[in-house]
Amino acid sequence: ARIAFAERDFAGAEAATRRALSARSLAPARLLLAELHLTRHQPNEALQQLDTLAGRSEYSAEVALLRGLALRELGSPQDAENDALRARELDPLEPRTHVLLAELRLARGNPGGAVAPAKRAQALSPTEGRISLLLARVYLWLRDAPRTRAAYRRAKSAEHPASAELRAAFEAEAKARNMSLEDTTPPPPPSAPETQASPPEALPSSKGPQ
Repeated sequence: ARIAFAERDFAGAEAATRRALSARSLAPARLLLAELHLTRHQPNEALQQLDTLAGRSEYSAEVALLRGLALRELGSPQDAENDALRARELDPLEPRTHVLLAELRLARGNPGGAVAPAKRAQALSPTEGRISLLLARVYLWLRDAPRTRAAYRRAKSAEHPASAELRAAFEAEAKARNMSLEDTTPPPPPSAPETQASPPEALPSSKGPQ
């Protein structure tokens, strides 16, 4: 099922997952099915799978994270943030949780509250340009031009750079907010050329001719 999901054969992944569920109620199978529903923008169906795990021994950071993603798509940002915070408590090293927190807070007009989770996500996934682009958006909303430009440069030069589509959307947003993404810091003035000091002139002798 995981192989089919990775190959974007969602129908095959769902069929294999349901076979696993019919054989035994496995938490991994329900998690994968929830991911499939989210990929298809079916948050209610995803929640049905996840709610069977909530409050049981199978409850995990992954369950809380996927619940947060589903609740965000259903238009419940506060409930989504509560699940994201629970996911962070269970697994503070999962970058997707910090990304979700930053995106939720930014969407609710709280860029200041999005700085810490966005920076943490970038620290956990320094090769992912899309996360650097998220941090650039946070700084853009804060009108912090130097940090916006630095994060945007990192998003383009990362080992896995942000996609052209995401960069184009960000550039349009920066333009709408009247922020140039070009580095406008003037170069330092050229240093003055060093001049070689002339040797001191010899003072005339005070003695008369011998």
